[in-house]
Amino acid sequence: FSSFVHPSFWHTLTEMKLEVDKLKETTKQIFGRFTYRCDIGSVFEVDGTSFNKTPHLEQQYHHVMGTIMNKNTIEDFKSIDKASLLNSIGEMIWSNLRERTWITNPSALLNFFILSFADLKKFHYYYWFAFPAPSQPTVHMKGRRAKISDYFNNKQLETLSQC
Repeated sequence: FSSFVHPSFWHTLTEMKLEVDKLKETTKQIFGRFTYRCDIGSVFEVDGTSFNKTPHLEQQYHHVMGTIMNKNTIEDFKSIDKASLLNSIGEMIWSNLRERTWITNPSALLNFFILSFADLKKFHYYYWFAFPAPSQPTVHMKGRRAKISDYFNNKQLETLSQC
């Protein structure tokens, strides 16, 4: 997976920092989304709507809830133990696997984390993105073989053939 942060994400983060959070360092729940683009492949992205209370639904996107931790200084941003942070997120996912809670809530296996610092005077944004992704492509065949046209209409097949 590749990650992509739309400029609208930074605009919304700036508004939240100036109008709501001010000098508080906050951790917020936000939305991101997985998609597939013919030109670059699998992408995980966030944009200005990521801060909405509910995700902005669009076709060809799978929405995921995640967390953003915005720091007040570049020193705080740099000094965070990222390995420890990743381990704690991994432990949550592993716990969901062990306890089998993912069976009733599959989205518990998909989440993401953004560590950020916004230098609002210079409009510089620093971030570190973490999200689960397979280490190698995995394909599992389920059921019998069928024609692709059994699952996709002509318009969808035409779009797929352009990839």
